[in-house]
Amino acid sequence: YRYSGDAEARGSFLVQPERLVRVEPAALRIRSGSLMVGEAPVARHFSGTIECSVPHLDVKNTFGVEVFHSISTKLDLELADGDARFLNVYGAPKHEPTWSGPMTMAVKARINRGVIEPGSLVIAALPRLELDWPDVTLTTQLGLSSGRLRPANELDVNATLQNVKLASRHAARSVEGPTARQASIALTLEGVDLAKPLELAGAELATEARLANLAWFNGFFSEKSRLRLSGAADATVKLARKPGGGGDG
Repeated sequence: YRYSGDAEARGSFLVQPERLVRVEPAALRIRSGSLMVGEAPVARHFSGTIECSVPHLDVKNTFGVEVFHSISTKLDLELADGDARFLNVYGAPKHEPTWSGPMTMAVKARINRGVIEPGSLVIAALPRLELDWPDVTLTTQLGLSSGRLRPANELDVNATLQNVKLASRHAARSVEGPTARQASIALTLEGVDLAKPLELAGAELATEARLANLAWFNGFFSEKSRLRLSGAADATVKLARKPGGGGDG
């Protein structure tokens, strides 16, 4: 990640290699600038504040994610005019979809020695998201929010997709792919400590899909296959996983 722009840093730090790291209450005020990953813009317009404190990090006796227990931070950030292409640095192009499309994010979070405090929230809007696999492209409008919204030790993740469309490189251009006017996904994750694994406590998924022409699927069959589909279909899907395990649909 590379930031370029107008910012002001205040605070102090002490580093004793392989022994100690200490950051006195420090703050970075970002007035304006851009945040990039390689050539992909996370935000062409980036502003906000980052506050951080590391009272005492014992380097030799701190391992892996335990480092979060030494860090407290407060984030208030606006990231506008970005591109979801920056997410591709976390995937393997041969096996994962590639992301693209305009994106805006806002982050308001407080983390106390690695624990996410209530009121912390990340919001993202992707009005024209495109996911590309080798044979299929999905386009949609995506709204996403994630954070600790209640005092309980749980994180909520909510996603709403609108105008979902699937296109296949095998299907004729005249054959419309599956569509969904709207879909929603709600996850509840147990755990608010960044140094500990999160567990899925509950999940809900709901969508109404339209398959205007089932012949769209024929392109995925072998040329030698005698199976061919035709006609149209509508589908309503509702799934839920209960906190205690199991679920219904």
